[in-house]
Amino acid sequence: MSAGFTLSFALEISKASYNSKEEFLKLFHSLSIKEQTKIFVLLKKKNPKHILKNSILPKDKR
Repeated sequence: MSAGFTLSFALEISKASYNSKEEFLKLFHSLSIKEQTKIFVLLKKKNPKHILKNSILPKDKR
């Protein structure tokens, strides 16, 4: 992961996403909107069909 995240934070994101969707979403929603957007953009670039189909954003922010 890039986008200006520290290595330790990138590892924390990676660990949460590996463990479970619920753990990742808990971490994701605890972040600021700016950090959420960075992660969303990176994930969308990596796998656009999956992100659009199963969006991690609340319905009102899609």
